[in-house]
Amino acid sequence: MMLAALALSGCGREEIAADLDPPAAPHFVPRSADTALVEQGVDAVPEGDWIHLVWEPGPEPDLEGYRLYRRAVDDTADIEMHLIADLPLAELPDLNQPGYLDNDPALAPHSQTGITGGFRYFIGAYDEAGNESGLTDSIYYRLLPKPSLTQPVQQDSALVLSWSYSLAAAFQVDYFVVRLFRAEGGGWTPFWTLKYNLFNPLQVIYPEIPDPGQYLFQVDVVGAGSSAEPAGSEAALEFMVL
Repeated sequence: MMLAALALSGCGREEIAADLDPPAAPHFVPRSADTALVEQGVDAVPEGDWIHLVWEPGPEPDLEGYRLYRRAVDDTADIEMHLIADLPLAELPDLNQPGYLDNDPALAPHSQTGITGGFRYFIGAYDEAGNESGLTDSIYYRLLPKPSLTQPVQQDSALVLSWSYSLAAAFQVDYFVVRLFRAEGGGWTPFWTLKYNLFNPLQVIYPEIPDPGQYLFQVDVVGAGSSAEPAGSEAALEFMVL
């Protein structure tokens, strides 16, 4: 930091120079593979048509907070960038893994066609003196319509996992990722994942009955497109094994 004491001769006082050194620009956490058991980076969430973002914490001791910007992107042009969140450190629940859940209704796919636009996010950090970093990092995501999940069924010694999906939006889909989680320590721990690229039937078999307890069945929709511009959605359903 450029904090220097300047002794002014004959004035009998000292002045501290203003802090003009901005923080380093933050970096979004890299996105994991769609088939990873534990997902990281920008992603859809099961709770709604929302996008979750996480970034690496800034190292500066006088860091005050972050500002998150979003720009809608269509096929022909980048639209104007807007500030969507000012996030002081004091308001972040986890300083070691800062994040933000963008729940703007503008993110949701069209209710009839399932078509939606993509969004590009940018982030900056600012310090106690008000200096803001440049926006050197950005990340993209586009939401797709959610699948509709059916309560899992125990059949013989296996678990049948089924769901349905809008045929109108099927052309946007590359494949599905099915996950199972078990309730542990107040959260959900993933223990099984399967990549599934068929549309008929939308059903997979987990080849055993889990131990009695509370579980979560989740289906991720993975969009057809480049890894640089990911698209998708998620839905989840809790169930019990007795």
